[in-house]
Amino acid sequence: MGQSPPDGRARLPKGKKPWDKTNFEVAISGAQYQARVLTRGPQPFEEASSIESLLRDLREEMRRAQPELGLWYAMSFGLYADGRVMPNFEYDLRPTIDGEPALLSEAKADLVRAPRPERWVPKWLAAS
Repeated sequence: MGQSPPDGRARLPKGKKPWDKTNFEVAISGAQYQARVLTRGPQPFEEASSIESLLRDLREEMRRAQPELGLWYAMSFGLYADGRVMPNFEYDLRPTIDGEPALLSEAKADLVRAPRPERWVPKWLAAS
């Protein structure tokens, strides 16, 4: 028998209360990508690679909806026991990937592809 594709149920919190949740963090900067589950500290998780294209598509859709914001570089989200997902997007902080700040060259490529008004370019990106 073949293994079925991940559907996220494995990551639902073990509790049954509506407020029980599993927390995740995501960083995307150009070609760089990392997603981790926050369980006893940030940890890799099996489905991380299979959700990358969905997260990149979401990033592009949000840019098209509000082009003046540019692209977000990091996000966190909670996956609640009832299946709800509550995201938080970060447009200004430099993301960390594999324990290191994201490469400036990758972040600059994002800025060229999705420019922002100068006043909205983060200092860490504008100063370089």
